[in-house]
Amino acid sequence: MLSRRSRFEICVDILTQINNGVILPTPLMYSVHLPYKPLQQMLESLTSQGLVNEHSLEDSSKRSKRFYSITDKGERVLKNFYKAKKLMDIETLVLSPSE
Repeated sequence: MLSRRSRFEICVDILTQINNGVILPTPLMYSVHLPYKPLQQMLESLTSQGLVNEHSLEDSSKRSKRFYSITDKGERVLKNFYKAKKLMDIETLVLSPSE
């Protein structure tokens, strides 16, 4: 069964992929399993929050290519997320029923 990801989980996936070097829109779209339009909306949101920077580079055909980089703030968000996740992954104690 496939579970739906929350908006937060998608943001973390995007930040993680950019942090790992997936910086162009199309490869990013495939790596986070998100259609282009929703990806663009998420990237705009992450950019406006100061978590991601958008850069443009003109190539030889005079088309501008966009690519993304994670900001220091974005790196802190990821670090705190993974720290919290690690704390939550502590083995849960199984309580035996009261006798």
